[in-house]
Amino acid sequence: MSKKTKYMLIFLSLCFYNTLLFSQPNLFRFKHLTVSQGLSQNTVNAIAQDQYGFIWFGTDNGLNRYDGYSIKHFLHDKTNPGSISNDQVIALNSDSKGRLWIGTQSGGLNRYDYNTQTFIKYIDSDTIKVRSKDITSIFEDLSENIWVGTRYGFKKYIDSTDTFISYYNYNNCSNCLSENIINSIHSSSKKHIWIGTNGGGINKFDIATETFTVFNKEQKI
Repeated sequence: MSKKTKYMLIFLSLCFYNTLLFSQPNLFRFKHLTVSQGLSQNTVNAIAQDQYGFIWFGTDNGLNRYDGYSIKHFLHDKTNPGSISNDQVIALNSDSKGRLWIGTQSGGLNRYDYNTQTFIKYIDSDTIKVRSKDITSIFEDLSENIWVGTRYGFKKYIDSTDTFISYYNYNNCSNCLSENIINSIHSSSKKHIWIGTNGGGINKFDIATETFTVFNKEQKI
C-alpha cells in the first residue's frame, strides 16, 4: 500500500467518524428541573452535592433538595426559629466534614443540621457591619478552612470555637482588603487565598502573616 493510499484511508475514516458523530443530535440529553417539576423557583444561584448524594439548589425563593426523584423545599418561616434565615439563597458549599453551608441575601450564613433538619444561623448582629448579612461566596481551602465572602469583607470560620475572624477595608488601614464587596474566593495552595472584589481588583491573602497583596489594572499579576 502506497503512502498516498494510506493517508487517503485515514482521511476517509476521520470523515466517516465526524459524520457519524455530528449526525446523531441525541447523543446528549438534558433533563429539565423547573417549577413544573417541583423546583420552588426558576432562578438558581448555587448548586452543591452533599456526602449523601443529595443535590442542593439555592434559588431566589428558598433552598431545594433533590434526591433524583423529588424535590424538598426549605423556606423561611418567621414562626419557626429552626427554618432558614432568608429565602434568597446565593451560595452553597458542602465541606469535607459533611456540613452544608448556605449563604443568603440579607439573612447571613446558615448551616444545615442533618439530624434535626433545621438551620443554625450565623447572622452578624454588629450594626456597623450590617451588610455582612449579604453572603456572596463560600469556599473551603486545602487545609479544610471555611472562608465566607460577604458584601462587607470576608471571614474565616474557626471550627474550635464556632466563630469567625473578619477581614475588611476601613479608613487609614495600610494593609487591608482593597474593596469590601467580595465576589469570589479561591485557592490552589495552603499558603494563600485569592479574593475577587467588586471594583478593587484581586487580593492575595497570606494566611500565615494575614497580609494582603493587591492586583488591579495598575498592578498586574
